[in-house]
Amino acid sequence: AAGHYGDAAFWMDDKVGFVTSSHYASELPSWIQAFNTAHSPASYLKGSWERLMAPSVYESFTGPDERPFEGKLRGASSGSFPYDLAALGAGNPGLIRYTPMGNQILIDVALAAVDAENLGRGTHTDVLAISFSTPDHLGHLMGPRAQEMMDVYLRLDLQLGQLFDALDARLGRGNYYVSLTADHGSCDNPNQAALDGFAVQNWSGKELKAQFSALISSVELDEPEILHIGNDQIHLKSSDDDDWELVREAIMKHPAVQMAWTADEIRNSCDPKATQRRNAFDARSGQVFYELKSGHIDYGEEGCDHGSGHVYDTHVPVVFMGPGIRPDAARWERVHPRDIAPTWSMLLGIALPSSATGDPLPLR
Repeated sequence: AAGHYGDAAFWMDDKVGFVTSSHYASELPSWIQAFNTAHSPASYLKGSWERLMAPSVYESFTGPDERPFEGKLRGASSGSFPYDLAALGAGNPGLIRYTPMGNQILIDVALAAVDAENLGRGTHTDVLAISFSTPDHLGHLMGPRAQEMMDVYLRLDLQLGQLFDALDARLGRGNYYVSLTADHGSCDNPNQAALDGFAVQNWSGKELKAQFSALISSVELDEPEILHIGNDQIHLKSSDDDDWELVREAIMKHPAVQMAWTADEIRNSCDPKATQRRNAFDARSGQVFYELKSGHIDYGEEGCDHGSGHVYDTHVPVVFMGPGIRPDAARWERVHPRDIAPTWSMLLGIALPSSATGDPLPLR
């Protein structure tokens, strides 16, 4: 697993396969080299990507296969099934990131790691972290309503079953724990939501920067230079608190802005939204922070983005599976990804991480 004290971390390069950094090793382990030789990303792009289930099943959840605000796979003439992966992947091995095969290669390399590193067979607990990034790549391109997104998740469910079956065979059922979560959710594409009657809008980054700059230039500042606008914050050259407040008041006039704060307000406030923004490296943060209204995003016409504090972006699953955990222990109450580490600590009988802020979940 990665983290501050992980023994190894590997990530996929489109052309050569899985790589690491010199922080972990001076050269790739022989088993990863062998895996890359036998399982290049391009080797997964074969045949046709078709729906796993009948089209009517997808339509009942997502609507039509092709929508005006869905992006298209590179080289594809349309945004609808089926996709000729061999043709689209020719000279474009990065296509794997946008298909179910992006998850499959991770399952395969994870099981290769279990075998090569003898994970789960020693006297100490081993931790293996897998990041399935295909839903993120595809979601940015097509948005959450795409039938392709639904198919990726249906197939990921089967792929996780493949992983668990393999672990059962290697380690024995009941000899490992699993937790599953996500780092963010997603809103709908604002253009599609607007067609459905919602008062939302997408704004290009260039558009927002120009409009914010115009609003800021309308007020008199001791130091008017703007260093950067983006990532929901404004970097100013000025170190004057009064300038920061004037900028905050100015951008509050923008129709997409729900709220704005100065850096001082965030440091000194107990407001939960401000507390959320303390999760930033102060030396690199801006002087004024802003949050767009619900459903508004700083993104292009197609696909979707994330990163706000609104519920649609923060609503994610937190799932545990393993010995002693009741399969019917679903809880219809708010929990947090920060509860995962304390829960793991209790399951494993180890000390809580020194900076843990979550609570152990009652799973038994």
